[in-house]
Amino acid sequence: MEHLITKYLNNELSHEEWEELRQWLEKSDLNKTTLNNLKSFTSNIDQEADDLEQVVWHELSALTNIQEKPLKPAVSLWRYARVAAALLIIGVIGIIAYQASKKEPATYVKEVALLVKEAPLGTKVTTKLPDGTVVTLNAGSTISYPEVFSNESRRVKLTGEAFFEVTHQPQKPFYVAFANSEVKVLGTSFNIRTYQNEGTSSVSVATGKVSFKTSDDQLILTPLEMGVHDRSSSELLKKEVDELEAFGWTKKILYFNHAPFNNVIKELERWYGVEFEINGNFEPLGPFSGEFKNDPLSQVLMGLSHIYHFEFAIADKKVTLNKITNQ
Repeated sequence: MEHLITKYLNNELSHEEWEELRQWLEKSDLNKTTLNNLKSFTSNIDQEADDLEQVVWHELSALTNIQEKPLKPAVSLWRYARVAAALLIIGVIGIIAYQASKKEPATYVKEVALLVKEAPLGTKVTTKLPDGTVVTLNAGSTISYPEVFSNESRRVKLTGEAFFEVTHQPQKPFYVAFANSEVKVLGTSFNIRTYQNEGTSSVSVATGKVSFKTSDDQLILTPLEMGVHDRSSSELLKKEVDELEAFGWTKKILYFNHAPFNNVIKELERWYGVEFEINGNFEPLGPFSGEFKNDPLSQVLMGLSHIYHFEFAIADKKVTLNKITNQ
């Protein structure tokens, strides 16, 4: 923990390290007080570190000189916690003082908040990250990122689907973490699809170059190339991008390319924020290919009904499909 606190005070925490530190802070108010004390002493490290160390040693001395007598368990536990916190402060001060002798004193660092943006079902949300990167979230997607990126990198985490237009900063690579995988770029535009209820994750590149890395493999992707990761077999394949399939949703184009009927229904549920009740078996009628340009749900269902022979009813957020059996 001393290592994480030191990196926090020097503004060097990665996204993963910040998460670990935040969990430690939430364990007790004592941990928060410890960190706040350290933050207040970093502006004049050479002199004030010595002062704080003297205060801590005085506290420890007072604790060890207490007359021996039975202590209540709660009191004893509190005193041990104070000793542990004091020792932690001394250890961290030693590390900071050593680093301060090699570089400029650390400046005051504001606590970095973790922000979360979500696109609920039936919606699409566009947001701008701290570095100017523009992210468009598809329905049912979430992205989390720090309020301020670190000096070394820009890291975000994605679930669902998003199109990224990354601001070019060669000195600070941009990383997207998702489904035990990671994309690394410097400045480019690309799409990631990684819904939890689907068996694959895909990365499609519009411009620039992308590194798509999984736990077992890695691909370098250039414009109009895509990487598809099968999460069950861990297979990672490079393919050609179908631009409408990969990017059409950003222009409000609902596109299907030989999609099984069940997949069509799942996409409609996500796109329009509704729930379907299906009465009948439509799979024998085969997959569907086609596109709809910002059409209302009723018009989409009307078009599909001519192919799959069903009647439909829309009531609030519920859609019922009944197969016509005499076809």
